[in-house]
Amino acid sequence: MRDICRGSRGMRIAAASAACAAWMFSSRGAVIAQSADVSGSAPAVVRTVEGELSAARVVSFDPRSGATVALGDGTRRSIATSDVVSIEFGAGGGREHARGWRIRLQNGDEVCGWLTEAVEQSILLDTRDLGPIRIPVEAIGLILTPAATEGAMSERVAALERSEATDDVVLLSNGDSVSGFMSRLDHEALVLDGPAGPQRIAKDVFLAIRLAGERPSPVPRPHFRAELRASGRLTLETFLLEQGAARGLTTFGEEVRFDAGRIASVSVVGGRWQPLDELEPISATHVPMLTLDRPHRRGSNVVGGALRVGGREYAQGIGVQSRSVLTFDLGGGVYESFVASFGIDDSAAPEGDVSVRIVVDGAVRYSQDHVRPGRLYGPVRVELRGARKAGGAEGASSESSPAAQLQLIVDFGDNGDIGDRLNWIEPALIRR
Repeated sequence: MRDICRGSRGMRIAAASAACAAWMFSSRGAVIAQSADVSGSAPAVVRTVEGELSAARVVSFDPRSGATVALGDGTRRSIATSDVVSIEFGAGGGREHARGWRIRLQNGDEVCGWLTEAVEQSILLDTRDLGPIRIPVEAIGLILTPAATEGAMSERVAALERSEATDDVVLLSNGDSVSGFMSRLDHEALVLDGPAGPQRIAKDVFLAIRLAGERPSPVPRPHFRAELRASGRLTLETFLLEQGAARGLTTFGEEVRFDAGRIASVSVVGGRWQPLDELEPISATHVPMLTLDRPHRRGSNVVGGALRVGGREYAQGIGVQSRSVLTFDLGGGVYESFVASFGIDDSAAPEGDVSVRIVVDGAVRYSQDHVRPGRLYGPVRVELRGARKAGGAEGASSESSPAAQLQLIVDFGDNGDIGDRLNWIEPALIRR
């Protein structure tokens, strides 16, 4: 491995942005042909704002024209990009254990693989899903060695990642940390420049490197989140698929090409589907009966663990403990409906028993009593219409005004709040 030398940060990002613009410009003129033969298409489950298409094959996907899907009865369906929620590819099986180094980017993405080369201002990682991928140092937030996520040190790594240090910070294997500016990294050691001069740290002495840097600019919408089988996740500025072959452009300007079988799923960000766990409630009330007061958590269950219901783990959702009331502003008619599933988290005690209500502008639109562990309820769809208003002329029919607020209420069941850890699974607002 050659040395990585770092000069001024930000230079690389500007170059990546220029490369991104050039790539996007050239891709606008490319039209993906749809083949009548679906033998090379990718088997998948396609989730849309209207529901789920299972046992489908994705013939092609293009951000301009959307997805072309071959259904089991031999018919085809075209779905606009804005109506696509996600495509879960099934041919390659589930997620695989990620091995090697983990490179966590400033935008929250993570790429897993083996560090094979460091040259100039970038790191080359050899991944199972993408093959070699070059990542500019300016895009990186955290570098984790293979040993960094093992054992008790994983908590120190998590604390390091949350830190807001203005210098680069190196976590050592003994739990200590040193700060400075990482100027070199090679197959034997890294060099950290500090007040006392350059300090050489051998590769078997450090676990992780937290790189200081500015938060990246928001990615234009729509964009795409790709969950890979064994190599982490990437945000893509564009994503194209044809006959089982996929390609995309990362936020740091690197074009990637890979087989669709190496993708676990691709989600559309910025379409009609607005995940509720990306929004802050305007109020959140948590009133326990017997146990500790636990506020809601986004992206995890109420105690910080994975969202698991009925033996399945979910990436998106909100964990709460009874009694919980979450109130969301509906943006003055921007949304037409609300969709969610729910269930008691698998980590909860078997005594868990709650009542669930979905309330729109004070009116209960859905209720379910005695929600108990072991199963997922839903998905439930609720139309977001407010109180009816009278028409202007005499005899004119009334119409519904746009709803103003949505409330998600989880109340005590038969056993107080014992085991009442409820997960709102993949809750979302659907734009008009």
